[in-house]
Amino acid sequence: MRNAQKDLELFMKEKFWPKVTKTETCWIWNCSKNSNGYGNVCYKGKTSYTHRLSYEFNNNCVIPKGLCVLHKCDNPSCVNPEHLFLGTPKENSIDCRNKGRTGAYPHPEKVPYGSKHGRAKLTENDVKEIKNMINDGQKSIDISRKYNVDPSTVGLIKRGVNWKHVS
Repeated sequence: MRNAQKDLELFMKEKFWPKVTKTETCWIWNCSKNSNGYGNVCYKGKTSYTHRLSYEFNNNCVIPKGLCVLHKCDNPSCVNPEHLFLGTPKENSIDCRNKGRTGAYPHPEKVPYGSKHGRAKLTENDVKEIKNMINDGQKSIDISRKYNVDPSTVGLIKRGVNWKHVS
């Protein structure tokens, strides 16, 4: 077990934490994510969810079989250990329903948007900077390269279609 913990510690230091952006609240995984916005990474030859690795590393434990790692913040790409807790699949379903994340979003006000959306590559601060760059006359293609997003993303920000909540 000692070697396994050392392996995980080395992996986290060299491969995991450099891919995380720590904001005032959430710690955002900035690399590979699945279609639901959950971060994933190859660890020991298999794909692992980043929030589960963060939980195991920071709690120095192995997650018991059959338990889920839930997010207090409701941000699937968050790996902040303060935001993670264990629950059963039933508790996970109840948490999902209570936060309005089932199918058709029965609570539209709870639909995640901005950096809280699981597939977001940008933060609100990034978008403020992008808007300033647009106002300064910089080209969308140059901005998109800087932030590693498609030029259409910058165009949608420019036209006020996406990230409307950022002024």
